[in-house]
Amino acid sequence: MDDNIISDHEAAKSLFRALIPHRIHWVSQASLDMLDDPELMELMMESGCLGHVVGFESVDTDSLRGMGKHQNLRTAFGRYQE
Repeated sequence: MDDNIISDHEAAKSLFRALIPHRIHWVSQASLDMLDDPELMELMMESGCLGHVVGFESVDTDSLRGMGKHQNLRTAFGRYQE
């Protein structure tokens, strides 16, 4: 089980659609790749999401390689810096 609510985007979208009629508010953990899916982001907001906790093991590519966190290398941290 993964505590990253969007580890499977399609399953997350189904969950968010199911939450919309319940009008609840919620917070979870997620990864930055959620920003690459506008539909996911919209459904998240509509379903009552108030925010996400996003963790970074490191922003140093050598450290990420050393930890075997290749998925984090793909997110290209620089794309999200603003």
